[in-house]
Amino acid sequence: FFFFKQKTAYEMLRSLVGSEMCIRDRHMENLKGLVSTFVKLQKGKNVLMFRHTESLGNFSGTICGWTDAKLTVSGREQANKLYPALKPHINNFKGIYASDLQRSIDTAIISLGFPNPQIIKQDPRLRELYFGEEEGVHFDSLPANKKNEVNSLTYEPKGGETWPKVKQRCTKFFKSLESPGNYLIFAHGGLMCSLSYPFGVQDVLHPGSCIAFALRDDGEPEKMLFNWEFPPEEFDEHLAENPAKF
Repeated sequence: FFFFKQKTAYEMLRSLVGSEMCIRDRHMENLKGLVSTFVKLQKGKNVLMFRHTESLGNFSGTICGWTDAKLTVSGREQANKLYPALKPHINNFKGIYASDLQRSIDTAIISLGFPNPQIIKQDPRLRELYFGEEEGVHFDSLPANKKNEVNSLTYEPKGGETWPKVKQRCTKFFKSLESPGNYLIFAHGGLMCSLSYPFGVQDVLHPGSCIAFALRDDGEPEKMLFNWEFPPEEFDEHLAENPAKF
């Protein structure tokens, strides 16, 4: 489980500075197409999950978990950039859900154009892993062996949850959804990675990124339909060399 490893899919931007804006715009257009295709699915139960955009915890390099960190200014701008892909389909989802942590709620509200609050249902089963006594710890300052421990499948923080436990409560939430239907969900990086890990996506996605699953009747993901990474505003060596935070 490399939850804190930041992907560097946009390293090419270092040598393509002149075309950076074009690449980013094309990437956002790809999201529009993916969402448009998703809402037209007619079989089974499907979920489109977005990780919240940049939070104060992401920015400061701390482990948030259940700590209720708000979005940064950049995070709010990132959520606004999801608006063109999501707003046109707000009535095409069978349901829209978010974890009850503010960073997920605000990402949902902004990206959907400040809709009637009743449209977005909150559920604590969509929360990030609870890190117990390690909530608020500065991850970047941890020694290498401790970072490896956090990234391990067997990680169990004192007073907190395990990664399998996070996946279990999320699949229980999925099972409670009516079928058939296509659902939009705003959640967290670690939780999403606990679901995508068996399908080969084993690094935490950038804030604002998404992943879609087809579900079994018991709530377990049966198939990963696609995943999409939010493009960085600019290529930043610090972002590439330092891990993502929850």
